[in-house]
Order: sequence, then structure tokens, then C-alpha cells
Amino acid sequence: MTEMTSKLDELFKLQQIDNQILQNMRRIRQIDKVEHPVQKKHRELNAKLEAFDKEQIPFKAKAKELQDQIAAYKDKKNNVDMKLDDSQTDPKELQFIFKEREQYTKLIKTAEDEIVKLMLELGNVDLKKRGFVEQLNDIEEEFKKVTAERAADKERFAVEVEKLREERKAFKNFSDKTLLSHYQELQKTHDGMAIATIEDTDDKDIKVCTGCNVEVSLRTLQALERADGLVYCQRCGRILYRQG
Repeated sequence: MTEMTSKLDELFKLQQIDNQILQNMRRIRQIDKVEHPVQKKHRELNAKLEAFDKEQIPFKAKAKELQDQIAAYKDKKNNVDMKLDDSQTDPKELQFIFKEREQYTKLIKTAEDEIVKLMLELGNVDLKKRGFVEQLNDIEEEFKKVTAERAADKERFAVEVEKLREERKAFKNFSDKTLLSHYQELQKTHDGMAIATIEDTDDKDIKVCTGCNVEVSLRTLQALERADGLVYCQRCGRILYRQG
């Protein structure tokens, strides 16, 4: 085994680790990016319920405002009633006091009627909400199960990444820093695959590069056999490596 072959053996092992790290990172990103159908439905149902809650806010605010008005009108009406019950009230004022009492009675009735209408509106919204709440309840168990499973998968992939990163530390002492730097540059431009292996085809005389699936020339294969330097795929530019 030549020195270059030994170095490529090490770099190929490094690439396998790097690719496993990349694969697991992609799996984690996929979990974060793509919702499970049940999770999507759960989110959409919650959004619907939140929209209904927002729809009810002005009705509830108006009802509270009317209740405060009714309380104020009742206080004023009570004051009027006290004047009517007071024997010292000037009889000449009674006519005006009765009119004032009637006015507050009407205001209270009008406000109470408005509250009834608002309660009906709120009830209609509650009826709409009920159907969505039932749908949400129907999928709640499945949602929890799916969410837990995806969280467990994400954790498993993250643990695997950390394990692989620990394994990768062993390559910090790789002797040929120039070759290592070259490998890393090729990784960036070749989707993480700097080194490609040679693969047999149905035709025993034809070998292909696993990086681009293009036939490797006889001259290139002969250069690989000599193993006295780096050999590149003429099509994709990856470093070619013969396993075994």
C-alpha cells in the first residue's frame, strides 16, 4: 500500500463520517421544516379557534361596556327613587323626577336588550367553535403521539451527530494538512462528496465514477492502479478512490 493510498483510506473514512453527519442534520431540518399532516391539522384547528376568540372580543367588550352603563343607570335611578320616597321633596319637582325615572328605566331596558343581542351573537360564534373543538379533541391523542415520536427521532439524530463529531476529532491529526484542505474545498463544491469510488457495471470492462455515474477511462484506471498521486474523475472533478 502506497502512502497516498493510506491517506485516501483515511480521507474516505472521514467522508463517510461527514456524510452521516450531513444526512442526520438534514433529517433534523426535515422534521423542523415539514409538518406531519396531523400536526398541520392541529395547528390549523387551533388557528380557527383563535380566530373565533378574536371575533368574540368586540362583542364581549361591548357587553361589558353596556353592563357598566346599566350599573350607572341603576345608581341614578335609585337616587331618583330616593327622592320620590323623600317626604321633603317639593311636589312641584315630582313631575320632572318621574320623567327622569322613566328615562333611566328606558335606558336600562335598551341596554339590556342590546346585551341580549350580543349574547346571541356570542352564542352563534360558540356554536361554530364547538365543531372545531370536537375535531381538535378527536385528533389530540394522535397529535401527542406523532409529536412525541418526531421529537424522539430528532433527539436520536442529534445524539448520532454528536457521536459522529466525536469520531471526527480523531482526524484532526491527519498528517497531510494540504490534502485535508483540498478535500474540504472539494466537499464544498461537490455536495459533501469530495471522493468518489469506482463501481462495476454489467459490462466487466466498464467502470463508472459513483459521483457522476460516468465511465472512467482506461488511462484513469491505470493511474489509479499506480496509486502514486491523486486521480480525478474527468467528468465531475472528484478524487477517485478504489476500495479494497
